[in-house]
Amino acid sequence: NPPLYHGNHKGYCGVCLQKGILLCCDYCSSSYHPKCLTPPVLSQPKDYWMCPQCCAGLEQCDYITSTFIL
Repeated sequence: NPPLYHGNHKGYCGVCLQKGILLCCDYCSSSYHPKCLTPPVLSQPKDYWMCPQCCAGLEQCDYITSTFIL
């Protein structure tokens, strides 16, 4: 698994650049409004959540369900 991110997250959405209630990636500093993602995240992830940017480098990754294969 990729290492977890332990720093501060961005205080604005990576899509619309606005503040608000944000879903923070557990693997980088990115934050998003769940509704701004395409498709949107409709429920709170149960465990660790990986954003679309972090998913991009993986063979199989679904940021909606937080599943990925290295």
